[in-house]
Formats: sequence, C-alpha cells, structure tokens
Amino acid sequence: MFKSFKLESVVNNPRTDLDHEDEEEGHHCSHGHDDAEHIAQHDKMGSALDGCDFLVAKKACKNTTKAMTAHNVKIIKYNGNALQAEVILREVSSNFVN
Repeated sequence: MFKSFKLESVVNNPRTDLDHEDEEEGHHCSHGHDDAEHIAQHDKMGSALDGCDFLVAKKACKNTTKAMTAHNVKIIKYNGNALQAEVILREVSSNFVN
C-alpha cells in the first residue's frame, strides 16, 4: 500500500498550437475536433508522456483522452486550484489506489 507520493518529473506540453502563457479559463476551440492538424497536436502530447502512468489535469477533451489512452496514460482530474505538485497529489491520491 502507498504511504506517500512524489513528483517524478514535469513534462512540458509539446503542442505548438497553444499560447502557454495565456490562461485557458475562457478558451473555446474554433476548430473541428476531427481536424487532422488538431489531432496531431494531441498526439504530440501522448508521445511526450509515453511511459508515464498518469496525467493529472484540470480538464481533458475527447482528443486528449484518445491520445492518452493510445499511450496507456490514465487521466486523473483535479479541481485546478492548487499549483504545487505535493498539494495536488494529496488531493488526488485516492484515485491511484486500485
């Protein structure tokens, strides 16, 4: 049984179609979710996380979910309030127990 969690690494988002400096609260996609270029951007995320077991995220769209599933990465959602890894891991730790 787990007694604690620790952050192993942070992987930068490799997508080039996002403004990584801008908050996404008001983000609304203007593309089709079946758009090949858009899907390729999500696939970059999956490739970057290949070998990881989990992705902790505030939200994940259909294409993110597909990309992560293809790389066997389980998405764990959290409320998005905390910014420190230790706080976030405490918040979501019950999701890691099978």
